[in-house]
Amino acid sequence: SNTGDLVTGAYRIITGADIGLLNAGAIRNSLKAGDLTYGDLMSLLPYDNLMCVAEATGAQLLNLLVVNTAKLPRPDGQFPAVSGMHYTVDANTHEVSNVTVLNKDNGQYEPLDLERVYTIASTDYAICNGGFRNTLAEARILRQGFMSYCDAFIEYVTQHLNGHITQDYAEVDNRIIVTGIDEILK
Repeated sequence: SNTGDLVTGAYRIITGADIGLLNAGAIRNSLKAGDLTYGDLMSLLPYDNLMCVAEATGAQLLNLLVVNTAKLPRPDGQFPAVSGMHYTVDANTHEVSNVTVLNKDNGQYEPLDLERVYTIASTDYAICNGGFRNTLAEARILRQGFMSYCDAFIEYVTQHLNGHITQDYAEVDNRIIVTGIDEILK
């Protein structure tokens, strides 16, 4: 969703991580275009989750995607929204493919390297407390509990977007491509 794009982008940018991740169930509301109030932002991310930055290998990230997209096309609160990453998932076969990660040095998306260690920004729930079906249990924690997940988002909106959601987020960024829906709906 475009809200998932916005929130995960905020986490990636605020922490300087390679990838921003958030489980879909953590996003509890939508935002209107234009100026926002503190209450608007709090209703979007109302839980007591804290930010966490960790290291995970490409293999761990691929496993996270495979495990947490397996319920498609049914809604699933563990479905991973992403920033700094693109992927394709087939809703019929549940195959995850075309996983790419943003190279911060050159601004290009490159194939996921299964052996490389990437930094990820998400919530303590998602990384440490069983979120994403515990697929990040072996991730190496770098920073934990340094701010609430809503405060990180508010910092991004106020400091990087000047309190105004831009047209960049009016539509989904196509970070996640879902194929195979037509076959299921027949």
